[in-house]
Amino acid sequence: MVTVFKLGGVLYLIYTRDHHPPHVHVKPSPVKPEWELRIYLGQRKDGSKDRYGKSFGDTEILAGKLKASKIQEYVELLAQHIEQAWEVWTSIYGDTP
Repeated sequence: MVTVFKLGGVLYLIYTRDHHPPHVHVKPSPVKPEWELRIYLGQRKDGSKDRYGKSFGDTEILAGKLKASKIQEYVELLAQHIEQAWEVWTSIYGDTP
């Protein structure tokens, strides 16, 4: 896994052996986190729906529970680092339309 960034103890990660569509994992710990969130990146040019039907900010809770307000906060923080996320994704998986 590659850390895109870390803020306030929360990790924004891209796994090196993961899958499309492009996304970032958000969790408080790399090992046995109490919660985990997946945030999709959408189209690189503008975040609109990608060929998988995912737009930037679409989310899935993979473990635990999160309030909608916290999810929105994590999406907004990722938006501030979107180019960094895309640089990591493309370094691992190549260009994605």
